[in-house]
Amino acid sequence: MAKWVAFLTGMILSCMVYFNGQLSALTSITLSNAIFHGIGFLFYGSLMSFAVKNKEKTSLSWRYILPGAMGSMTVLLNNYVIASLGVTLMVAYGLFGQVLSSLVIDTFGFLGKAKQKVSHKQVLGILVMATGLVIMMI
Repeated sequence: MAKWVAFLTGMILSCMVYFNGQLSALTSITLSNAIFHGIGFLFYGSLMSFAVKNKEKTSLSWRYILPGAMGSMTVLLNNYVIASLGVTLMVAYGLFGQVLSSLVIDTFGFLGKAKQKVSHKQVLGILVMATGLVIMMI
């Protein structure tokens, strides 16, 4: 089930990138980013108002705001890149970056993660992805 949900998430992500790219073409990169995250905040805020029963205050470290900032930066950069690369190449390069950085995090144990050995299959997968990107660019 999780694999199908991940697949669906990828499909939604591609559509989101496309529509947000269209919005940035009509407005600007920064305004579309603000609209995108503003609507997301309102949507999630309304869900949270119904879902959260325990409103206990907690103290969070500053590092927990980093994913939000990184998400905003990702959308901003996607809006910049989509005009020149298109949705397919932008998503392909993005996925390659995700897989490569995940492999580095696992291999060296960055971000508090336990170190994991890189398998030959993982290296082969990275090479296949890189080759696919080259073929897509030709």
